[in-house]
Amino acid sequence: MPTLSTLGCRIPGNPDISGVGVRSAIYSQNLLCFIPAFWALVDGRVTRDELDAAETQTTTNLVLAFAILVSSIVQAQTLGLTSYHANIVLSMSWMNNTNTFIYFLLYVQHKSQISTRRRVEAKWYAWARYIRHLCTSVITSFKPGHKRGISSREFGRFEGNGVEDTPLGNADERRGAMIIAKRFVLLLGSLHLSLMAGLGLWLWSNIRGFGRTRDSANICAAAHAQGAILGKSVPFASEALRISSFVIYAAFLVPGINLILPMTLFLGLYHCFLPSSQEHSDSPSARLRVWIQGRTHRFVVQRWEMLPPFIGLTFLLVVNVVFIADIELTLQQNAALLDQSKEEAEWGFGQILAILCLFMPLRDLAETILARRPKQRQRDLNVGLETAMKSKDWDAILILIQRGVDPNVKLNGATAIQIAYKSDDMEAIKSLLHSGADPNIESGSERDTQAINIDNRDCLRLLRRVESGDLDRAEAIRCASTNGYGAGVKLLLASPGINVNSADQRGQTALILASRFGYEALVKLLCAVPNINVNLADEEERTALMWACIGGHESIVTTLVGARTIEINLPNNEGQTALTYAIHCKHEAIVKNLINLVDRNGRTPLIDGIIRNNKANVEILCKTGLLDLNLAANPDGTTALILASSKGHRDIVKVLLRATQTIDINAATTLDRKTALISAVEHGHEVIIALLCEAGIDINLATKNGKTALILAVELGHRSIVKRLCARPGISINSATEVHQQTALIVASEQGDLATVELLCSLADIDVNLATANGQTALILGTSEGHEAIVKRLCATPGINVNLATKFDGQTALTLASDQGNQVIVELLCATPGVDINLTTKAGRSPLIMACSRGHISVVQSLCAMSGIDANLLMEDGQNALMTAAVRNREMIVKLLCALPGININSVSKSGESALILASDKGHYAVVDALCATPGVDVNLATEYGHTALMRACSENHVRVVKLLCDVKGIAINLCTKSGQTALMWAASKGHDAVVKLLCAIPGIDLNMADSTGETALTLAAAMGYLSIVELLSSLPGIDINSANAIGQTALILACSRGHEAVVKYLCTMPTIDLNAADSHGQTALMWAFSKAHTGIIQLLFETGGLIAS
Repeated sequence: MPTLSTLGCRIPGNPDISGVGVRSAIYSQNLLCFIPAFWALVDGRVTRDELDAAETQTTTNLVLAFAILVSSIVQAQTLGLTSYHANIVLSMSWMNNTNTFIYFLLYVQHKSQISTRRRVEAKWYAWARYIRHLCTSVITSFKPGHKRGISSREFGRFEGNGVEDTPLGNADERRGAMIIAKRFVLLLGSLHLSLMAGLGLWLWSNIRGFGRTRDSANICAAAHAQGAILGKSVPFASEALRISSFVIYAAFLVPGINLILPMTLFLGLYHCFLPSSQEHSDSPSARLRVWIQGRTHRFVVQRWEMLPPFIGLTFLLVVNVVFIADIELTLQQNAALLDQSKEEAEWGFGQILAILCLFMPLRDLAETILARRPKQRQRDLNVGLETAMKSKDWDAILILIQRGVDPNVKLNGATAIQIAYKSDDMEAIKSLLHSGADPNIESGSERDTQAINIDNRDCLRLLRRVESGDLDRAEAIRCASTNGYGAGVKLLLASPGINVNSADQRGQTALILASRFGYEALVKLLCAVPNINVNLADEEERTALMWACIGGHESIVTTLVGARTIEINLPNNEGQTALTYAIHCKHEAIVKNLINLVDRNGRTPLIDGIIRNNKANVEILCKTGLLDLNLAANPDGTTALILASSKGHRDIVKVLLRATQTIDINAATTLDRKTALISAVEHGHEVIIALLCEAGIDINLATKNGKTALILAVELGHRSIVKRLCARPGISINSATEVHQQTALIVASEQGDLATVELLCSLADIDVNLATANGQTALILGTSEGHEAIVKRLCATPGINVNLATKFDGQTALTLASDQGNQVIVELLCATPGVDINLTTKAGRSPLIMACSRGHISVVQSLCAMSGIDANLLMEDGQNALMTAAVRNREMIVKLLCALPGININSVSKSGESALILASDKGHYAVVDALCATPGVDVNLATEYGHTALMRACSENHVRVVKLLCDVKGIAINLCTKSGQTALMWAASKGHDAVVKLLCAIPGIDLNMADSTGETALTLAAAMGYLSIVELLSSLPGIDINSANAIGQTALILACSRGHEAVVKYLCTMPTIDLNAADSHGQTALMWAFSKAHTGIIQLLFETGGLIAS
């Protein structure tokens, strides 16, 4: 230690920095801040109020610390603060920083508590994710186009990252900003660290040159001053001290980053002191031991959770004590160096001011410990709670509850826990329960405090047993439902995998118990669970709805019937339903609510009773006098009577028909307008039909498509029902359906129901000639379906009109029968008086034409045998029966028609085609033979274009027909069409060798005849390249081999121009061929060959000789 004899220099004193008053104030305020911190840990949890108090105190201390740092920096720049006193300031600043770390320890403990909203586990990764979330939510809120907060999925789940899974609203960014702003103390502490680090780096970068005007004092301090670290003396100018200090201050320079190291250190305490989980045993013999261990475990855990922050506070307290000791040792060791003119022990203005500033932390400490003005604060909090509840600000409500507001105070008809319950905020519910809130969330009159405290204690005990594993969750939810712990049930339902449908030994589920004991809100909660089975029954076969009806819990009944899967009409083994229980227990309001209620299957209780054929229940319901018997059973308008009639429940129909004053016997469904009678007919319930008819039902009412009960009975073949209906007075037997206009007789005729047709035809009012919308009568439909017996019965009915035709194509019964070849029906119709056998369809087809077209020989024979038959009737296209048979190769029919007196064998169609031309064109040899054999046939008859039968046969290469026609006497072989083409030209141009050979053998054939363009048979064959025909024609006597067409082209020129080399070669061998003949343009065969580049033909022409040079 330096002495007065060795000193040659002095360090000026600075009482505003190291004076006893300043030191006392700083020491006191830093030590006093530990008292409320340890106080907060005594009760096992850190409340929001305690945290806020710590925040206020820490902020106050940090503001004073900032003042000291800023004052020191200013003094260093202006008044010449020495490096010695700067080191003292830094030591005090380290002490002041412990305020930030104290607050952080309390904040971590508060956020890790189960009762805290938006809980964050005291783990490194959880806090890293939490801080990143807060920063991200603030940063992204300033980005353009940002519209949403971070979702709970992005934020993560508690189990995965230590952060609670709380739904975040649209104001999530504002919430993050508010949290950062409210935790200003951490930001302030970080800035204080940075400012302190900046001063430290300035100092230790050059302790001799620190400041501006104290060089001599700084040199003196560097040469002689001693520092104290952990009680040990260290030279102020030590290079090791300088380097280590420089590194430490550099690590704490950057704001925000400088908190990572201490935060990591304190969070590490939680990792080191996590309590182990308790083993659970289900062994019955160990239940007492497990219970004792559980109680002990919970007590230890609750206290053990306070150990990490307690250790952290103790560590910080020790650090502060060490800094105080080091500062005092440093001042003591260097007392001889200080200038006596400014003694550090003197009390100046600055030191007195520092002592006065100590009043603020003392006041905060006093308020924290003594909790002043609790009653006024409670009233203020209630006002704030009411405001928050009106605006549904759940965060504000939870904050107020945590600050001490009575959780069970009812404001505007609701308590805080009821609001939290309705908002599905699980963490808020937990916090409220731990704050003494009533777990029974049922609305109504206020409960006494003793009952609330008992329920709260038991509910929390129940939840703790579930958390410790002593109690199964399913059993717990049943217990909570029995006692009405709605808040507890809500929390239990939030657990994954819970079986809400689990039942006890008596088969009672949570929903059954809640319904039985009248907990309305609890029933609503359970009904909202996705997999809830609201229809489960207990051992007494009673469902939740039945118990609610027995107990007269009207609101619960309303809730249950509103469930999506509820079966309100579900009966037990005795057939009793919830409604019958309500009727027996005389709960009139519930009876009125249920009696006409429609279940999810569209059934009222009455309808359900009918479907189940439960006559007893139906009678009970009808006797109440509250029943609407005409209420539709489903959307299509089926009433009880209609349903019972369709099901064939005779006894129930009788019960319903007794209520004749209230029941609408003629009510019909809305969809297809079916009455009870029609429904009974549809299902063939004849006894029901008899009951309805006796009750006076309108038997002529029809369905939407116009079907009456009679038409439907005929359609379904219920003959006994038809007979019963026809016997009823006022029956309308001629009623027709809406769209198709079908009567009962038409339907019976079409279906071939002879017995029904006979029954209907025997009725006096029957109109046998009524037709459908298309004009089809019963006779036409019976004929089209081939029902011979029905046609016979209808034809025998007086007033029958057999000549009626359909509207679409004008078909009569006779044309239909002829077309189908039904000879029996044709003969029946022909024998009916007034029949017109020559009546045609709209296309002009007579029955005879129809039969000829289809080839029905027997029908043709029957028709031809009828007097007055007209075989020469023409259709729209001008064809008659003979032409129709000829073109279709009906040989036998053609022969029958040709033998018919008055037949016109040469009749032609609109295009001039006769039966012979049509048959020749198709090559029907036998038909042509029959026609040619008929006297008066004109074989040379031509169409409007001049086509004869021979030309058509030649064109189509029908050799046998050609030969047959050529043998007919009077055949004109050289007749030509209007364009001048003969039969020979047709055959030659088509390449039909056999036909050409046949024609050339006929005497008088003109080989050189030309058409209107000058083409002969030879030029046509040469142009097409038919060598065999060219050879045949060229070899005939009298052929003109050099004949030319209208433009002067000979056979040779045409063959050369088309490239038919074989034809050219043959023609060149002809002695009389003119090789130099030219066409009208002066081009010879050679020229054409050159122009078409036919080299082979050119060579042939030159080899032939006799060419004249062109």
